[in-house]
Amino acid sequence: MRRFISGGVALLLLLSLSALIASATADARPAPADPAAHERTAGRPVYYNGWGTLRLGMNRAKAWRTGMVSHRYSACDAGYDMNPAYRERGFLVWNGADRPGRLKVTRIVVFGTQDHTVAGAGVGTTLRQLRRLYPDLSPVTGASALDDQPGRDKRDLWIASARKPWGVLNFQFPYAAKPRATSKVDRIVVSRKQEVYWGC
Repeated sequence: MRRFISGGVALLLLLSLSALIASATADARPAPADPAAHERTAGRPVYYNGWGTLRLGMNRAKAWRTGMVSHRYSACDAGYDMNPAYRERGFLVWNGADRPGRLKVTRIVVFGTQDHTVAGAGVGTTLRQLRRLYPDLSPVTGASALDDQPGRDKRDLWIASARKPWGVLNFQFPYAAKPRATSKVDRIVVSRKQEVYWGC
């Protein structure tokens, strides 16, 4: 009888201890992540013709449906700002149509460090790394050469571009002397052609 009681007490102690351990483990688990915080930090892929779900040529209605673009009009880029989660990562350049209904995305400029191309290039990637990722990368070209004034300035905005029939990834370097192998990408300009973004 004593053995039976002792066994029962031991079993109760074991069950209590297991419950305590399970409770402590549950309390130690991290709280579920804030979806909005995840949205702000998660990278979106940059494509030859887009960024995340945004695409070149989208009108404002389609751009709004991506959830990346706000309804706030920006005079700077003659179109609509990004939603707050994306505002510190990039922006859109619109075609400047006189009627809002005719607005279309003509360029996508990405400068956030968390967003990368499918090949793995992003802000901070060096020219040497770009050449490894894109064997068909164009020679480094200055903005003055794109304006048919090559050699006008030794200091310039510079790009190296990767091209597909549906779009161009323009890897832009800061305004300075011609980039070297260790120079780092400052922003990515997604466009239909080879071009830099000067700002508005």
